[in-house]
Amino acid sequence: MKKKPLYIFVGVVALIAIISLCYISYHAGEGSKTDFPKDTAVLKEAVVQPLKKDTVYVNPEVPKSVYHWTPSVQDFTLADAEQLTKSIYDTVTVEKQGDMEVDTVGREFSNIVFFSADDVLHAIVVVENRGPFYGVSVGWCDVFAFVKGKSGWQLCDFMLGAGGGGMYGNPGEFQRLELIGNQTVGIILSGGQEHMGGNYHENVIGLNKGTLRRITTINTHHDYGSGAGDEFKTTVCDENEFKFIPNGREMYDLKITRFNCLEDKNRKVKEIVIPYLNGYKIPDAFVFEG
Repeated sequence: MKKKPLYIFVGVVALIAIISLCYISYHAGEGSKTDFPKDTAVLKEAVVQPLKKDTVYVNPEVPKSVYHWTPSVQDFTLADAEQLTKSIYDTVTVEKQGDMEVDTVGREFSNIVFFSADDVLHAIVVVENRGPFYGVSVGWCDVFAFVKGKSGWQLCDFMLGAGGGGMYGNPGEFQRLELIGNQTVGIILSGGQEHMGGNYHENVIGLNKGTLRRITTINTHHDYGSGAGDEFKTTVCDENEFKFIPNGREMYDLKITRFNCLEDKNRKVKEIVIPYLNGYKIPDAFVFEG
């Protein structure tokens, strides 16, 4: 009977050792995970971004009931969008990038945004395709357009490789929705490159009556410099700001303003208003060289 406390003590020590081994094994498994999915897509938390007021009501010729924002939609999520697009992605083959097992292109359902037109709900889903961190610049965004009908949400159109893109596999990202015509919603994607300087752009994809089409690409920033470390000095810096202006016609005018951004002066250089004539013909003065 006197040895009983010793048995209890040994049992407690053994139990603690087993728990410690389980804890170490679990966290070792967690640390071995990679950032790039191989077989399944990643779903970000749904980002609900309604149309901004100043881009909806700016045209007095468009009745307020035609386009308006919706604060939230509960019956359609990124997971639902992934299911409705599975048959499309099942037919898409993405070549392996690099020699390492983790050098695959990861697909991420990143953004879902809603708007209402003539009391019909629409959803735009952006899917980011991210390449390896190093090596060639592989990355892009896909766009899917959905509409809510009597039988539920349906895919009405999609565009693979719609825009975005960047260095080190960066896919670019969704920026915003805005009206670019009386019946056309603009989907704005951004992307860019960095190598001995920066070159950034925004792609405008139009959605009209359930159909997606490429509208234009606008250079938004370019900089270049020389030297290294503390000796580096920016010698070139240009920026474009743009907006779409109602004009009484079906498609809005595109206004671009160019600035010189050296030393944060943001000096206005020139400005132009471009009408839509089967596209926007942007002059070379507003196109930045890489």
